[in-house]
Amino acid sequence: MTECKICMKKLLKQNLNDHNFQEHSGKKCEYCDALFDGDYMLSLHSCQLKPRQCAYCEVFLPYAQHLIHEEECSNRTEQCPNCRFLIRRRFYIEHITNLNCSSVGLEVIPAEVLLIEARKYNKLARTQKQL
Repeated sequence: MTECKICMKKLLKQNLNDHNFQEHSGKKCEYCDALFDGDYMLSLHSCQLKPRQCAYCEVFLPYAQHLIHEEECSNRTEQCPNCRFLIRRRFYIEHITNLNCSSVGLEVIPAEVLLIEARKYNKLARTQKQL
């Protein structure tokens, strides 16, 4: 038995070289298993397999899928609680914050209130059709 001079881990003498190589000389990317000389070189690595978070729906996907997903997701629409227009997700924050909303300055209507109003409207419309 011998002891690693760096981490003080007890090892069999014949395993010391392997241990030093695996634990102290190179750092491995956890996603693609590529080896790098230390933490700094690993930090510069932009792994194509590392999951990235969508800026719009916060789902995590590998890089290649992430680019396609985020493009599609940014084109989906959300209803503005103020003016009730459907706004593309990529423009939603700008719409609310940069005075692009036709109801800027009005009190923000919570989504729950909008949902209740929509249900009432739908119920009223169905009742009127039956008459």
